[in-house]
Amino acid sequence: MIKYLKKLTFAPFLLVAFAFLCHKLSYLFNTYDFIFSLSSQVYIDMINISILISLFSFLFILFSTLAMELKLIIPIGVALFILAIIFFGYQLSGLVFAIGILVILFIIYISVENVMKNYLNFSPASIFSPIVKYLSGLLIFVIAVSYYFSINNVLMKNGFQIPDSIIETVIELSPNINQLIKQSNDSQSLLKINSESQQNFIRDSIKKTIRGQIQDIIKPFIGFVPIILALLFFITFQSITSLVNLLIYSLFWLTFFVLEKIGFITFIEEQRTVRKIVI
Repeated sequence: MIKYLKKLTFAPFLLVAFAFLCHKLSYLFNTYDFIFSLSSQVYIDMINISILISLFSFLFILFSTLAMELKLIIPIGVALFILAIIFFGYQLSGLVFAIGILVILFIIYISVENVMKNYLNFSPASIFSPIVKYLSGLLIFVIAVSYYFSINNVLMKNGFQIPDSIIETVIELSPNINQLIKQSNDSQSLLKINSESQQNFIRDSIKKTIRGQIQDIIKPFIGFVPIILALLFFITFQSITSLVNLLIYSLFWLTFFVLEKIGFITFIEEQRTVRKIVI
């Protein structure tokens, strides 16, 4: 019994990390503004999600390494499936996410099992680094596919509106803002408005003009918008998570070092006969 409890030690942490990840993602699945936002708070939120993705990958590999029994992996996989359904429901995006999680975790478990059976010298950073990269990449891919189905439903209901962040960026980068003002149909009335109201009116006129122009450009390609958004989602989080994973690699070494020092695990040394060719 104690042996199995030790093998399940990191399971609660894995479930908690996944719950936090689902909670964060649930806010993103119904919007696309964050992809184009230049807000520091949005950047912080995306970094937090990337940290959770890396942390979840780390904890699952750690749990799989210590458990090394499919009968222990399956219940945790079912628990993760249920958590995904709780946060995202039975709609298509939720089912894709939940089923995708089960599939990739099974694949990763097989990879961990093969590595643990065939390694010669236990060096956690070098052994598990490729698997962390593989798992986080697959996880982001599944999330991006799920995001595609979710945002596609949003666009079918509400249509696609150019986010204000893009309009503001265009305004800031515009070489001749006065020319944009003259393109507004209401430009003749600007002189009749007080200074503060005039500034607001000018800005609204510019935003309206730019939004209309961009909407006209993308209108023939509106069917590709969900795919483009999902691709941007994948690229964004894959890039950030790749940087976060650099810290996770060292965390493996530190974790096993601490586990050894507290007596949670032990290492044995053995000699093996090596066959070499000599000419």
